[in-house]
Amino acid sequence: MSIGLLCRGWQPFKATISILSPPLRVIPRSTLRYNCRAHSSQPFKRGLSSTSSRSYLIKRYIVFGIVGLNVSIFVTWRVAISRARESGDYSLLAWMDRNCILSSSNLSAGRYWTIITSAFSHHDLGHLLGNMVGFWTFWTIAAAAPQVTVANLLILASGSAISGSVAWLWYERRRHRDSKALGASGMVMGMGAAAACISPFSQVAFIFLPVPIPLWAAVGVYALYDSFYLDDKSSRVGHSAHLGGSAFGIIYALIRL
Repeated sequence: MSIGLLCRGWQPFKATISILSPPLRVIPRSTLRYNCRAHSSQPFKRGLSSTSSRSYLIKRYIVFGIVGLNVSIFVTWRVAISRARESGDYSLLAWMDRNCILSSSNLSAGRYWTIITSAFSHHDLGHLLGNMVGFWTFWTIAAAAPQVTVANLLILASGSAISGSVAWLWYERRRHRDSKALGASGMVMGMGAAAACISPFSQVAFIFLPVPIPLWAAVGVYALYDSFYLDDKSSRVGHSAHLGGSAFGIIYALIRL
């Protein structure tokens, strides 16, 4: 998803960061009835057992935590960028580049954790907001389904993030490019694809198209978009990361949910 701000021209960075594409900017307009009830505290308390209530609260706390982690890493990026610009101190920026960006060079150096840490890393505000709106929306829809457990959601989020990163790395190597990327593309799209399998007729709306459409249609159109531009050499979008995350979300939802 789009990161907007590039590190080009900043020492010690020489490579241009490859973007993990523009976010699926969705906002919930209306969902199935059980989704709406889940967000109303009194009907929710009356209609669910104490065990279900605890499970729902845990799901809420976890999504708060994931969003909070993304915000924390974003703030660290902004501090690092500010230091580099104002005082010429690149130490924190270099540390972030080594540990929070996905690249072949980082993997070659043994920093395999960047496959997952890059999925929580954003250094542009629009990139962060777009990803978090999409992730929150999809998580909420999936979490409202009674058969979806806390463990299911965690596996979906982490598995989609890893699958998106691996797909992006594989495709970049296939194209013989040494690029860098960061962002929650794989995780967001994996969660969205799973939510579309679980609750296909939940209604969502794009920011640029405020007319609600079924979730299955929104995810399907975006997958077609990614597939169409996958081989576009001028694109600065990580379409392969989207498709990799989406594939994991669909497979996991169909097999386990």
